[in-house]
Amino acid sequence: MATEIFERLDRDGDEVLSEADLKASPSVAVVVPLADSNGDGQLDREELSARFEQYLTSNLGLAQVRLKFTCNGRPLPRVKVTLTPGVALEHTLTAATAITNDEGVCYPKISGSDIPCVLVGQYTVSVLSDEIDLPAKYNQSTQLGLEVFPDSERAEDSCTYEFSLSTR
Repeated sequence: MATEIFERLDRDGDEVLSEADLKASPSVAVVVPLADSNGDGQLDREELSARFEQYLTSNLGLAQVRLKFTCNGRPLPRVKVTLTPGVALEHTLTAATAITNDEGVCYPKISGSDIPCVLVGQYTVSVLSDEIDLPAKYNQSTQLGLEVFPDSERAEDSCTYEFSLSTR
């Protein structure tokens, strides 16, 4: 799986996923701080493979995730949030959706589930609102990524992730 992702994203064939390569995949870009073992700001094949190996050996499957959205510093209520499996994970992970409450908080759940939960892995995040005109970088051309994994640096605790959006 890591090999397929690497080959799809390494557009210039230089054997590293640079910042330019990662712009095409927010779901992979979000793991750079944890997977970049040599600190060069890029991912090579071994670093990406090692991160996927952590997924496989973690014995984790489902996780309850709390997402909190603000826009221009204020809670973002009543928006539809969709977590879409990242590059090359479409056949492994399942999309999840939720609607934020008045505090901008939601607990996504996969289709068909009675409980709010998602599969551990990498996702792109899109946010749609009928009330606020959000820039395309948050919805149809999303630049938001999320890694659901207990040691993710994005998490305040093991299951809370915050997104600060701006209409500017």
